[in-house]
Amino acid sequence: MAVCDSSTDVPVFRAKENGLPIGLRLPYSGLLYGGGRHSLRESMTGSGDCTQALRDDFRRHLKGFYAHLKLAPPYDSIEKAIAHLATLLKAIPLEEREQIRADSKKQWALYSQAFVESGLHQKHRGIIVGLIKSRQTADLQDDYHHFLDAFRS
Repeated sequence: MAVCDSSTDVPVFRAKENGLPIGLRLPYSGLLYGGGRHSLRESMTGSGDCTQALRDDFRRHLKGFYAHLKLAPPYDSIEKAIAHLATLLKAIPLEEREQIRADSKKQWALYSQAFVESGLHQKHRGIIVGLIKSRQTADLQDDYHHFLDAFRS
């Protein structure tokens, strides 16, 4: 059961163990639905680190990619890919992260790298390769072809 914690506006999930409530707080982060408190546009206008904005944007693109292919996204693998992106971003100086945020080509290069290095390109591989061979991916957004390239190799 979820109730809203009025001090943080975060849903709190209460679980029961052997019929007794336990104080389990699991803040909902919108991982499965592409939610989150930051959007790329909001972070671009604000100051500070853009890592969260790039993570949210990557999640949104992954969700859209699988939705366009009419496939259930491999949620655990998506979260691993997003964590891998965060690791890649931490190794990059802040100034360069800002440049990446402002340049879609650099964003897609980094997103593609995280997609492949995290192993996400191995999930649904047979199905997606079949869609590519049967030319059922022709109507996919141009940006998503960056992800498809990983299945062509």
